[in-house]
Amino acid sequence: MPWESIKVPGYGVPYPVQISRTEFRESYKLAKPELLKYIEQFSVYMTQADAGIDSATEDILHYVELDSLTKVMYNKLLADRVLPIDATHTVVGDSIMALRTQLHQLEGGTIKCDDEYLQLATHPKIDYIKQTWGDVPGLGIMCYYKEELNLLKKHFKHAELYSSIRHAEGVDLSHLDTLVVYSFGFSGAKFIQFRDRCVNVNNKSHINHIHLLLVKDAISDQVYQVVKDKANFNDSTFKQKEL
Repeated sequence: MPWESIKVPGYGVPYPVQISRTEFRESYKLAKPELLKYIEQFSVYMTQADAGIDSATEDILHYVELDSLTKVMYNKLLADRVLPIDATHTVVGDSIMALRTQLHQLEGGTIKCDDEYLQLATHPKIDYIKQTWGDVPGLGIMCYYKEELNLLKKHFKHAELYSSIRHAEGVDLSHLDTLVVYSFGFSGAKFIQFRDRCVNVNNKSHINHIHLLLVKDAISDQVYQVVKDKANFNDSTFKQKEL
């Protein structure tokens, strides 16, 4: 049957959006609930088992111990909302969101001062990776912040580096022997997506686990406890706990 001959009932709901003081434009983001029933005939639903994937991705947690300097910096920023780095750089966590983002970066060895990103002298997560897996082909490392990626590039010449945002979808990482997640964001949906990058129905030898680097009771640990259940980490779930 030609597409032009298919008659689709009207399921749209008017939704004008104001784009200036006097101008409105129609947005087509709303529809009647009956639309879901109509499009059911064009939808195919498939589980991983249906697709031939017989194992789920398993999280292996590695709790990294922060060095004394990083721990002092973490606790001072948490307590004072201000952290002097040197004579010209001061980190400010003037809101809960800014505070948790700064602490999150601090764990990975970077920090943001105004519009400038800095790499810290100590980076315990990098030391942990080198001691545990080394810098070898077949190792993939995935991180969240751009400056973390720049930092990782300085220390790893053979491992493959990925973003837990840009490479959360549409990338096949089933060729890796090991995937280490250096850091990840606050979205439960993104967390679930990047966990499955190593699953490939055509590759029966794919790895079915990923290694996540966390700091006990710090923000990375708190984020994991929330996003693993497909929820989003936000200001209300942030526990301001010293290490």
